[in-house]
Amino acid sequence: VSPFDLLVHVGDFLSTLTKGYFQSAVHRVVRPRPSAHPRLSMPFLVRPRAEHVVNTAAHEPGVPDEEAKLLRVQGITCAQMRRIFDARGRKLYLRKLELERRDAERRAAGQAYREKLLARRAGAAVSGAESSDEHSSSSEDGDGDDQDHGAATSAPAGST
Repeated sequence: VSPFDLLVHVGDFLSTLTKGYFQSAVHRVVRPRPSAHPRLSMPFLVRPRAEHVVNTAAHEPGVPDEEAKLLRVQGITCAQMRRIFDARGRKLYLRKLELERRDAERRAAGQAYREKLLARRAGAAVSGAESSDEHSSSSEDGDGDDQDHGAATSAPAGST
């Protein structure tokens, strides 16, 4: 990046007409980080006339559709394309909201699972401490039985 670089954001019209070669910019405002180079921003928005008829085939005559760099569009007005893009934008926006909702549900389920797991562990620690207290109090009853009452294990003969 040099102080003389120029950044150009394109919109849906150019992105669609170039088959995604130029991708439309995500529209958001972000405060730039302080940097060595000051930033100068000059938005210049261009929108075609609504009645203009788009004809991309005239720019690549004789090129098959699968090899064309431009999407084949003929006889459609910019106003009609704008309605298509608005519908597409709404669809993408609704899909984004749905994905955010699912992600929030997934996160909430994960949090609930973690809390349940921690509660179980805390409960097991409490009941383990209680049984440990019972065991130590029963061995202090003075019966003189200091043997380990756990399962005895013996090594197989000749394994030493």
